[in-house]
Amino acid sequence: MTDSKTCHVDTLPRIKAAGQSCSECPFRKSNIDRPHFNDQYSQTEFTRLWRSIAVEGKFFGCHLTDADYHPVPQESLDMGYQKPADIGARRECAGSVALIRREMRLAESYPNHATYIKARPAGLSKHAFLVLSKRLKGMMEPPVRFAVKPDESDVIDPMERIDTTSFEWAVNTEGAAAILLAIESVIGSLCECPVCTNHTTAHKARPFLTAEGMAVDADEELHGLLSSMSAAGIQTMDSCINMADALEKLWPERTATLVRAPIGKMNYSSMIRSRAAHIRYSNGPAADAFTRAASAFSGVEVSSSGPVTQIVFQPKHIPALTAAAKR
Repeated sequence: MTDSKTCHVDTLPRIKAAGQSCSECPFRKSNIDRPHFNDQYSQTEFTRLWRSIAVEGKFFGCHLTDADYHPVPQESLDMGYQKPADIGARRECAGSVALIRREMRLAESYPNHATYIKARPAGLSKHAFLVLSKRLKGMMEPPVRFAVKPDESDVIDPMERIDTTSFEWAVNTEGAAAILLAIESVIGSLCECPVCTNHTTAHKARPFLTAEGMAVDADEELHGLLSSMSAAGIQTMDSCINMADALEKLWPERTATLVRAPIGKMNYSSMIRSRAAHIRYSNGPAADAFTRAASAFSGVEVSSSGPVTQIVFQPKHIPALTAAAKR
């Protein structure tokens, strides 16, 4: 597995698309529902990808030049997929640009954007058109290069592939995560993934009592810190001494997706890249002092999303964090 600590793709310059899309392009009709270890060609993933472009106006890079975003396990290589190359830049996906070009031409046949988006609700938003306009005028990088191949007839029609009433289309990835966190802060974790359900097979665990009085298992190295937080009335909801290690042992195919989550947001990305520990807990009066103390420690990353706060830290920080919880 690619060492998650080497991920640097978010800092790379963005460059225009190649003249044609690759054979693995997720926007080509020929790749619809193609078997893939990470479900890259599923309807749900296409919806997520196209929404980021059409609604949010985001840049989408060719995965064959996003080496750090897309580590390829041996299983994928055995299925005939190529290993991405690090070219020192992020090249825009030619297939996505071909789809954008078709939507732009379709939009020209309508009197205004409102009529267009009513007829094609999976089409380009006003915001996406604004971003494209700036890029075409040279006001924003990278410049747009429309692909020669595939031609527009060879890329997927989002109106045929996307259910615009679906949750995936209505809420972006970050919004969905925020909703899930809000639910879990009230009723506890809903996760049934291999990392959660089989966690004690990856890391030695000890039971402790949560602030709500529930007996749960936690990684042994975090037992003292979690017990101190619970004694202070802090409601913990998720923790791991090394999420990267747990994924490698229990769910390796999921690492590529989790590690490419946006930096600076509350997710698993930074802890995987740095092979750090983390704890998530509910916000509230009992947690406020601890959060302020954790924020003051050099090397401890603190982020919040709605009712939940997450701290990401190295094992060396555990004594100081434990002391902070006891104050």
